[in-house]
Amino acid sequence: MTSKSSAKKIIRKADPENIEIRFSHILKILIDWINTTILVVIAGRGMAKSTLIQAQRSADCVRDMPGAPLAFVANTYSNLKDNIMPAVKKGWEMQGLIEGVHYVYCKRPPGSWRRKCVDIVDEFKNTIFFWNGSVIYLGSLDNPSLLAGKSVVHIFYDEAKYAQDKKVNRAMPILRGDAIKFGYSIYFLGLTITTDMPDINEGEYDWFFRYAKQMKPERIEKIVQA
Repeated sequence: MTSKSSAKKIIRKADPENIEIRFSHILKILIDWINTTILVVIAGRGMAKSTLIQAQRSADCVRDMPGAPLAFVANTYSNLKDNIMPAVKKGWEMQGLIEGVHYVYCKRPPGSWRRKCVDIVDEFKNTIFFWNGSVIYLGSLDNPSLLAGKSVVHIFYDEAKYAQDKKVNRAMPILRGDAIKFGYSIYFLGLTITTDMPDINEGEYDWFFRYAKQMKPERIEKIVQA
């Protein structure tokens, strides 16, 4: 039994005015629940693939693996910088990650931030540095040689239907990372791929369907039930 006084305390703690309310769609909720190492989302317009899914997953990687090297890759730098990253940065801001406070975009970071990174980075034109030493390299599949020699622990592909198969395959070897330092994370050696449905007849690509055979529906169902 619960006394009247303790019941009142419980009611006060559950005061709706003290509860933060957030809105999301069911796909985003399922992604958060399941939280796979490799995530492929094929969804139409209006599903906030960049602002919610890519921004959340990249922020989670930054927080879960301090000092880790990561990579955002797209078909061209112009698509990445003009279309994808502004939406991702908006999503970061919604989560409380503020440019100039928690990260710097394509600028030299404070020395204390650089010392926390496992990589020695001297080029800042296509990098995003975070307060905890994590760094995101911005890569273009138009010039994959710029990614050569990099070693990252997670790759993010947005608008993946514009990425040509053979160019994606050339970029994938950078996904190797340091298992001793980051192998504890569920995001280690993972991928976050988002796109809408490709139209092969229009010259778009469907390389990401290769991961469908790796799905384990029974395990996913058990995770959701739990």
